[in-house]
This record gives sequence, C-alpha cells and structure tokens, in this order.
Amino acid sequence: MDIISKGVKPGIRMLFDMKDVIYDHDWLKSAENVELYYMYRELSLGKKDALLMKEHGLRYDITVIPPRMMGCEFVKTAGHYHPLVPGTKSTYPEIYEVLGGEANYIMQKPDNDGIEDVILIKQAKVTR
Repeated sequence: MDIISKGVKPGIRMLFDMKDVIYDHDWLKSAENVELYYMYRELSLGKKDALLMKEHGLRYDITVIPPRMMGCEFVKTAGHYHPLVPGTKSTYPEIYEVLGGEANYIMQKPDNDGIEDVILIKQAKVTR
C-alpha cells in the first residue's frame, strides 16, 4: 500500500515539539524547526476494511521516520503511554513492524515517581 499516492495526509512532528526529549541541548539552541517524522493514522485498504477495524476497536497507523540526526542522536518519536484497558491491570497493546530500514524501540514501565523498568528492542525490516 502506497499511502503517499492515495493522498493520505500525515500528522507532522516538528523539532520544537520534541524539545523536552532532545538530549543535545546545545545543538537545539541553533537548530531550525524542521519536520522530524510523519504519522499516518487509521489507515485501511478501503471502506469495508475501515468499518471492520472500527467494529473491533482496531487501528492501523504508520510512522515514517526519515534517517537524520538531532545533534548527536538519531531522530526519535516523542513517545507515549497507553491507558489501562477498563477492568484490567494491562494497557492497550501495540504491535510494531519495521517496513523499511531498522529501528530501536525503548519500552518503559512507569512507576508513580519515575520509571520502574526499561528495555531496548532492535528490529530490522523482515524480508519475506
């Protein structure tokens, strides 16, 4: 599926949106507010597929992260936490797939006053 040719408009994450999570503060002082990555939300193959996904509470999103640096670190997403599924002690799940290139995922388990645990997962595009 070529999302660009289908006219899907992405949400755009700008550099200055990320100022709280950028490591290289000296670099940031002189940087321009450039586009960092693109978020395509609630994608589907067609209307029937979209209705079926909505009926089952599913979404298919793609985040496109161009290869570039933010000072001394690679571009990264702002990150987020998922809420608990009502009536459980588990958060809503998320599935990650690398469509091109490679990615490092940092997963954090929050605690009341900070982070309880952190893991790093490295993944490259799977060839089929």
